[in-house]
Formats: sequence, structure tokens, C-alpha cells
Amino acid sequence: MLVGESPFYDENEHKMLSRIAYSDVVFPSDFPRDAYDLVKGLLCKDPKQRLGSERTGGVNAIKRCRFFRHIDWDKLLRREVKAHWTPKLSGETDTRYVDPEFIDEGPPSAAYDPSADSGNSLSKRFSQFSFNYNLG
Repeated sequence: MLVGESPFYDENEHKMLSRIAYSDVVFPSDFPRDAYDLVKGLLCKDPKQRLGSERTGGVNAIKRCRFFRHIDWDKLLRREVKAHWTPKLSGETDTRYVDPEFIDEGPPSAAYDPSADSGNSLSKRFSQFSFNYNLG
């Protein structure tokens, strides 16, 4: 979202997967400095050295990144942080803020299936969060 495409993107899926597994990330010269350490750490090939791993300090290491310096994590957890912008929608099917490229695309082939979640991973990690759709 900072650059506009994945650092490993290739139209050829095999090449893209190979880049993910074996290539280093190349950052554009105008890449935001505050985001550099965060993205570089999250994309570390070695899971034990990856930012957020237990060895690197867990989730608190991510929270301490300069990229997130303006986030008040306690307020966020208490749901006291207001969104900078909320789209005004006319209804549940209002897609005016969705790029037309994605409207006709359809769901991905490996869409998340909540019934397949055994209740031990995603459900527990996000149990304190919810999404409330409100047109008002």
C-alpha cells in the first residue's frame, strides 16, 4: 500500500513465489524511511529473526517501530481511536469507493473459510476486536 504493489510481484505466479522465497526486497529510493525497518523486519526470510517473533521481542517489537510512533496502543485497545475518515455509504451494496478493477474480479480462490477455523488461531487472536457496520 505504500508503493502500490508487492515487492515480489510478477504476472507469472511461479516466478512470484520464487521471489518471495529467495529474493531480497528491493526498496524504491522514495520509500518512507519510517516504514523501511518495519517492512524489512516483517519480510525477513528467517521466521526466528522476523520482526514480531519471540526472539525479536514479539508483538511489542512491532508496536515500538517508528512507523507506529503516533499510535496510542492503549487507546486503540479500548476502542477510543477515531478513524481519520469514514466513507459515507448509501447502503450495503454501495461500492463507489472500490476500484472498478476489483468489483468484477470475484473472490480469491483461497478465500478464508471461517468454518475451517478450529477456533484456536484466528478466532482467539482477534477475540477482543469486532466490526460493526453502521450506516448512520
